[in-house]
Amino acid sequence: ITEWDLYNMLDDSVTQTVEGLLSGDSDNLTPLTTQYNLVLEDVVSVASFGASTEEDCTLADPTYVCVAVNSYVTLKHVLTLDGDRVRALLLKHTDEVADGVGLYSNYIGEEAADAEVIVTLAGVDREMDDNEVKHFEESTKDFLNSAFGGEGGRYNENGEPMRVLDVKVESQYLIPGTPDEFGGRQLQGSSLGVTTSVTAECRRCRDEFDAGKVDDAFDNNPEEFKEVLKK
Repeated sequence: ITEWDLYNMLDDSVTQTVEGLLSGDSDNLTPLTTQYNLVLEDVVSVASFGASTEEDCTLADPTYVCVAVNSYVTLKHVLTLDGDRVRALLLKHTDEVADGVGLYSNYIGEEAADAEVIVTLAGVDREMDDNEVKHFEESTKDFLNSAFGGEGGRYNENGEPMRVLDVKVESQYLIPGTPDEFGGRQLQGSSLGVTTSVTAECRRCRDEFDAGKVDDAFDNNPEEFKEVLKK
């Protein structure tokens, strides 16, 4: 097999996988095709070089040739759709791309890591409307990226970068205030519980990214989070 045959094979595999996800194989991606005109525009695979790829591209059998390849996927959609959200959804299906190549292959690129946390907004006595939910999601995403070190931050012990791609409000529920033991009055105002899913992009850290890490970010910077939400 030639180098160009390998690139073409990867292009076809990635194209078939993404088109399948957009046309009906994904509950999360398929609705975006009609709501935001999300379509696949191009797939280009090229050789990948660098220290990390050289480290990953090793085989026990010396008779095999190992080649690290980057596949770049270009999608087109309306401006109101957050590109990071699409990237987060696509990264959840990287194993399907590797399985469709037809050769011995191992995915070594960025992967999606998920965590679900409950954020309590003290003093809020009603559920958020659609505009407030959007503001909460965008503000929380900015806050977490800042807390984890931003675009160039280092997250795990291997020194791999991590970036939060998507924050989504899954549900909301009111938490009643504490009643007075004698008069039944509310000594403490109601709060709003927000079940929130967080998707991050990272390499070799899927098992390390969990709800505890996200909770630590909120616990270590509570005042900063409040200020971000107020903007």
